[in-house]
Amino acid sequence: MLGKIIKHEFKATYKTALTMILSVLLVGGLVRMMDMVSFDGTIWRIIEMIMAVFYLLLLIAVPVSMFVVSIARFYRTMVKDEGYLTHTLPVKKTQLINGKLITSVIWIIISIMVIPLSLLINVKNSIYTFRDIAELLKLVFSNSTYIMDCVMFILLIIVSIMTSLLLCYASIGMGQMFNGHRLAGSVLFYFIFKYAFSFLQLFLMLIIPSVADMMNKYDTVNKILMAEDNGILALMLFVMPFQIILGIICYLIAYWRFSKKLNLE
Repeated sequence: MLGKIIKHEFKATYKTALTMILSVLLVGGLVRMMDMVSFDGTIWRIIEMIMAVFYLLLLIAVPVSMFVVSIARFYRTMVKDEGYLTHTLPVKKTQLINGKLITSVIWIIISIMVIPLSLLINVKNSIYTFRDIAELLKLVFSNSTYIMDCVMFILLIIVSIMTSLLLCYASIGMGQMFNGHRLAGSVLFYFIFKYAFSFLQLFLMLIIPSVADMMNKYDTVNKILMAEDNGILALMLFVMPFQIILGIICYLIAYWRFSKKLNLE
C-alpha cells in the first residue's frame, strides 16, 4: 500500500515539480546563449545582467519552492477538505505520512541536484570543467577519509530535509488545536518547535566540549574522532544524531495528532 501512495503522490506532483526543475535548466540555457551572443550596447548588457540575477534567484528559489509546495500539499490533503477523503482510505497513518515524506524528499533532492547541472550549462569551457570534476572524483575515491566525509555529508543533507519536513508535519498536526485559525496555529507551533529545538541544539553544543574532553581519556575514540583528518566526520557524527532524534520526535507528534486527535477543517 505504501508503494501505491508514493505512486499517487508522484502522479499528483510531477507536473509542478518538473515545471520548476525544467525552468532552471531552460533559463540557464538562455543565459548561456545570451552570453555567447556578442552584442554591444548598454541595453543589451542591462538585459544580460537582469537575466543573470533572475537566474541566480531561480537557483535558490526552486529547492525552497519545492519544499513549500510539498508542505502545502500535505496541509491540503491532510487537514483541509481533501483530508476527509484521505483519512477514509484503508491505509495506516504511518503509510500516509511515509508516502508523502518519501515523495517530498525525492523531489527536493532532485531540485538540489539540478543546480550544479544547470551551472555546468553556463560554463564556457564545459569540456575542461568535466575533466576537473573527473579529477576531483578520482581524488575523492582514492582516499577513504574523503569517501566517508562525502557519504556522511550526503546522509546529513537527506536527514536534514526529512527533519525539516517532519517539523512542518508536526506543526500542522498541532495547529488543529486552534479551531477557526488552524493555519495560524500551525505557523505558531512551527516557530515554537523551531526555537525550542534551536535552544536545545545550542545547549548541546555548549556541553559537547566537555564531552569531548571526557572522550580524550579514551585513546581509541580520540584517535577516530579527534584526529585532524576526521574533523568533518566528527562534527557530522555529533550533528546527525540530533537531527535524527528531532525527526523522530516530530514524526511521533504528527502520528499522534493524525491518528488520535484528528480534527479536520
